[in-house]
Parts: sequence; C-alpha cells; structure tokens
Amino acid sequence: MFYYLLPLVIIIFIFLYFGIYHEIMKKTECRISQYTNTFHFLYKFLVVMISIFVLYQGYELFNKNLKIKRFENYNYFNKVYADWYEDMYSNFVNRKNCGKNEIQISKNNFDLLNENSKAIIRRYFNLYSQEYYSYLNHLIPSEMWTDVIHGPGCKGAAVRNLARYPFLLDGYHYWKKLDDFSFPNNFNKMLKTKLIDCEEYIESYREKMNDDSVWCQKY
Repeated sequence: MFYYLLPLVIIIFIFLYFGIYHEIMKKTECRISQYTNTFHFLYKFLVVMISIFVLYQGYELFNKNLKIKRFENYNYFNKVYADWYEDMYSNFVNRKNCGKNEIQISKNNFDLLNENSKAIIRRYFNLYSQEYYSYLNHLIPSEMWTDVIHGPGCKGAAVRNLARYPFLLDGYHYWKKLDDFSFPNNFNKMLKTKLIDCEEYIESYREKMNDDSVWCQKY
C-alpha cells in the first residue's frame, strides 16, 4: 500500500523544496541555515520513505515467490504419488480370492512378498515422511498438510489410504516388529499417535464399504 503514497510524498517534497528555496533567497544567512536544516530533514525523510517502499515491495515479491514455490513442491508430491499408485496397481490386485500363483498380502506372510513389492509399500511411508518434513520446514503450504494430507481427525488423505490399502499397515507392523521403521523429525511418533486415534475408523472402513476382498501380489 506504500506505493500509493509515493507520488504524494514526492509532490509534497517538491512543493516544500521550491517554497523553501525562494524563502532562502529573501532571508538572512541565519534563516538560510534554518531552511537548509529543514531541507536536509525532508531529504532524509524522503530517503527513508523510498527505502521503506522498496523494502516492502521486495518483501511482497519474496513472499509471493515463496508461496508459488510451496505450491510447486506440493504439486511435485502429487505427481510422485501418481507414479506410486501406478506402480502399486501394476504389482498388486484387489479381488475376492488370490489366484494360484499370487500371494495374499497380510502381516503374517508379508515376508513372502518379493523385494519389489516391499519396496513399493515402503516407498509410501518414505513419501509420507517427506511430506511431513516439508510441512515442518514450511516447504509446502501448511493448509495442505493440516486440511488435506494429515487432515483434522481421521479425514486426511493419509489415513484414508491406510484404511483403503491394508497392506500399508501390514508393512508398517512388519517393519516395526523388525525394528526397521525409523524416520526423522518424530515422524514415527506422529504416525503412531494418528493410528491410535484412528484405529476404530480404519477397522470399520471395510465394513462400511461392504468389501471382503483381499489384496494380492501379482506374478
């Protein structure tokens, strides 16, 4: 809003400058000194106002670019998740019963999955933890984490994924049992708290969807 005031400040400065200049020509040396001091004051005032204007504009530009960058980072995660979904559906299938050469995914036989399948499931938690890190470090819009990804209560996309794809939790329990599920920035603590708070929701999800199918690893 300072740029609206800049023309007015310049006009006032010019008016005062020329008014003081003519007065200086009429007054004594003492008065000249007085007006000179006034001129210096006005000059410094104008410099300060221009500096504030430039700083404000710089701040606005920086803030705008920062917001754009945060949304670019968020969109990047959306693209990475799209790739994850593609890989996941290429390796896993949801059906009433697994085929002859397929393996039903569960925490009891998770170790039977091939390394590629395990890597796909692990990648989900890697992405989830990266989003959490980005949120903590203000690299994505905070509202995208609080309202969309993590969400209030059990309404976030992350919890819905954990409920919709039970093999994610199978992997979580599998790696926890092996003590091989460690992420920085208290991600483990955050996830554990969320799972406890949303345990009932996750367990009842499939009942509400009337879905008794299973997830299988393709061969």
